[in-house]
Amino acid sequence: MKWPTRKEHHKYMRARQSQNMSRALTNANENWMRDILGKTGHKWTRQAQWGFRLFDFWNHSLGIAVEVDGLEHNKSYDSSRDEYNYQTSGIVVLRVGNLNRDDADKAVAYITSSCTWNERRSELGLPFIRT
Repeated sequence: MKWPTRKEHHKYMRARQSQNMSRALTNANENWMRDILGKTGHKWTRQAQWGFRLFDFWNHSLGIAVEVDGLEHNKSYDSSRDEYNYQTSGIVVLRVGNLNRDDADKAVAYITSSCTWNERRSELGLPFIRT
């Protein structure tokens, strides 16, 4: 995963993160998902940065990101980025359609049965991450 290393890249990602967070606080779709994820018993961070990506919700111990997607998302582009993240870092990205209860239920089922991020990384032959 390529990380923002130059000062201007880091500043750009911070600005995007701040912009997204201010919108997320009033976004009914994300707030609906926040309430559902709150019932999983895990800590979720909103608008978390991972390299040049911002995830709607992120759980560090599980290495799981949840993206709440509307119709505007390019599914093939998103799936290739998600697969790249999985292969290089063991991060699982779960995609939930806006206010789609079936997607949310599948995501929660995956979360509750998931192993830790380090266990997944070990299975993939990736190095241990300090949590």
